[in-house]
Amino acid sequence: MPGFVVLYAGDVLWGAMFFVLGAALWPRATVLRVWSLTTLLTELIELSQLYQASWAQAVRATRVGGLLLGHVFLWSDVVCVALGTSGAALAATVLARPSRGS
Repeated sequence: MPGFVVLYAGDVLWGAMFFVLGAALWPRATVLRVWSLTTLLTELIELSQLYQASWAQAVRATRVGGLLLGHVFLWSDVVCVALGTSGAALAATVLARPSRGS
């Protein structure tokens, strides 16, 4: 795979996964509300990587903790997860529109 994809696709998909999970857990919410909540949540998780207390490092050392919280703060991750939630919200909006033939 190209290096660009390897570096950034996982974080974009991670953000999109949070949007899909949020939409599934909150089916009556508008796309805007789900997008707002999931973007805020994913960005807070990214920002939590700046906190390096020993107990937080111990959580991140576990497989689940590392996958959920990550290890190292990168500005590119902040952008990628926002792109992921935004892309998923855009797809949900487009897919929810009634077709013109109906």
